[in-house]
Amino acid sequence: MKMKTCPKCGIEKSLDEFYKRKSRSRGVHKVRNPNQRMSHCIECCKAKYVKRVSRPKGPIIEKVCCRCKYLKSLSEFYKDCKSRDGYASFCKQCDRDRPLRKPNKAVARVSQRRGHYRRKYDMDIEDYDKLFETQDGCCAICGTIHPSRKKDVTHFSVDHDHSTGEVRGLLCDQYNLGLGHFQDTSEFLQKAINYLQREVQREVQQ
Repeated sequence: MKMKTCPKCGIEKSLDEFYKRKSRSRGVHKVRNPNQRMSHCIECCKAKYVKRVSRPKGPIIEKVCCRCKYLKSLSEFYKDCKSRDGYASFCKQCDRDRPLRKPNKAVARVSQRRGHYRRKYDMDIEDYDKLFETQDGCCAICGTIHPSRKKDVTHFSVDHDHSTGEVRGLLCDQYNLGLGHFQDTSEFLQKAINYLQREVQREVQQ
């Protein structure tokens, strides 16, 4: 005899003590196996039905607070559209007495920065710090110690190869954007160098 465990009561019972699941031929709820049983046993299903039927009908005028466990009128609760009865689980007094957690902005910034490095560059803050020490705390191209002209930017940009994803170094915002405008190709950079050299020679000849 096949047995099955009811997740509600935790008792192992025979399949005869479970309702058969109704087969539906329409939509995504079609059941292919006609002998498939419900997850809960018959006894638990009946208990759930009795509990649902025995609920008081009509408008609710009182409610038990989940924190202080006192029965209070609905005027002592804030309204909550997400709740089944339309009111919050805690009474107004318990909600006022609940200590408020002040967000730690510094911790949030570090967490966001760590997640950004992991998602985009597959590196951690510790890897950034090692690279920062290797470059003596300055941009790898211009050598400035200021990451950006904006005062709120306190970290250098991580430069990486867009084709392979390999991290190449830390740059200030100005030169990181510059490499992006040159499409990360040495060909365009060399053409820009040649262009500047021609302009310098022209000025010298004049």
